[in-house]
Amino acid sequence: MGTVLAVVSAAPLHAVLVAADAVRPARVPAVAGPLAVAGAAGVLLAVTGGLAAARRAARGAPLDVVHDTGPGRGPARGRLVGGLLALAAGVLLAVRTAAVTGDGRVGLALSAGAALVVASALLAPALVGVLARAGTARPGGRVTVALVRAELGTNPERAGAVVAPVVVAVGFAVLLGGLVATSAAAYPAQRTAQLAGQVTVERDGTPGLPDDVARALAVPGARIPLPTVLVVGGPAGPTAVDAVGTADPGLVRPGEVVLSTPTADALGLAGGATLDARFADGGVVPLRVARVLPPDERRGDLVVDRSQVRAHDPAALTRTAFLPAGAVPDPAPPGVTVRDAAAYAAAEYAVDARLTGLLATLLVAVSAGYGALGVAAGVGAATGTRRADLAVLVAAGATRGRIVATVAAETGAAATLGSLLGLAVAVPPLAAVASGLSAATGTAVAPVPDVGVTVLAAGTCVLVAVLAGAVTAARAVRP
Repeated sequence: MGTVLAVVSAAPLHAVLVAADAVRPARVPAVAGPLAVAGAAGVLLAVTGGLAAARRAARGAPLDVVHDTGPGRGPARGRLVGGLLALAAGVLLAVRTAAVTGDGRVGLALSAGAALVVASALLAPALVGVLARAGTARPGGRVTVALVRAELGTNPERAGAVVAPVVVAVGFAVLLGGLVATSAAAYPAQRTAQLAGQVTVERDGTPGLPDDVARALAVPGARIPLPTVLVVGGPAGPTAVDAVGTADPGLVRPGEVVLSTPTADALGLAGGATLDARFADGGVVPLRVARVLPPDERRGDLVVDRSQVRAHDPAALTRTAFLPAGAVPDPAPPGVTVRDAAAYAAAEYAVDARLTGLLATLLVAVSAGYGALGVAAGVGAATGTRRADLAVLVAAGATRGRIVATVAAETGAAATLGSLLGLAVAVPPLAAVASGLSAATGTAVAPVPDVGVTVLAAGTCVLVAVLAGAVTAARAVRP
């Protein structure tokens, strides 16, 4: 049933992604392989869980089903060992995340978060028991609070059934939201540092700067790149490469080309060699490699003289001009927008931030939905096993409202503990990602949690836990 619902929900999810410009509005064919693997994994996990529960139930003595056997025995040794091993793996992965570079950082961070989430879910009963026993050491207080402490302390595994799905939902919500928010702070900060002391000038509402505007902005120290595409020969045959035209005679002159080291290596060229470049109009121009320089995003990987680009590509337009701060002509050319480095970096990253934020929100929604369903199922199963306990409270004179409030408080406390654990297990991998981004961008990056996503996931799980506890308790003591 779950596989069918997942397949049916794929179409609305695709529609949401299309509406957000995250994917193209094209027909997406169904691929049998991933569907079969996902469906088989779901069935395998369900059967494995059912067999484990059945095996444990079969170990009980026959009379256990007709009388109370006392407080729970606490988490099994295997569960404790598995939780500690998962905790050690999560810590090692978090340390590795801080040291790795490139796109592997995100994958390692998610792996570290998954390991720590598994550790928290496995160790949840032990943690619940320790915290509850610490609370019961204080005498006095309200009756409901005392009952909640007693229930959590004597039956930590029952509370663990509520804590575990909340840890998963909140942990992944904090990690995913934090990854997006931290990246959204890191990459604009890197770009801002690269453009320190400069301002950008762009055409307001049109795709590029005309030549007359570019000439008006040609002050000392200005960079006014004119992009084009050249087709050049190489070991792999003709290749289209992005090129930049510049009017800086100290860098390149007509008939010359400047290459970055990776581009020169890819084309098999060195200083003094000749590069036959085909321009946009089809003309082939031999260019002498004037020099090979280390990579520099501000310069470009293949630089030619601006006049040659204009002669062979009349449609080329400068998108952005970079001028020293304070060097913009006064008054500025009409129809242009001037922004400082921080504003330009934020605008440049805005599209990526919107798309990654949308995808993270969808994943968080799925995670929170899973957590809410898991909490509701756990609360229902737990309440079904404690009818005798509730009957004792009724016999002792507890009203139906008191019992409902007590059970709701118990499930709410367990869900709150799960939320705190989920937040705690997401902090190490998120801090590791921030450390890695600091090394990669050369700027100080602090972990940035997404408060809205965190509150949404935790609030959903706690609310569902309280409502499920209240509803199931009301049904259990219904006259």
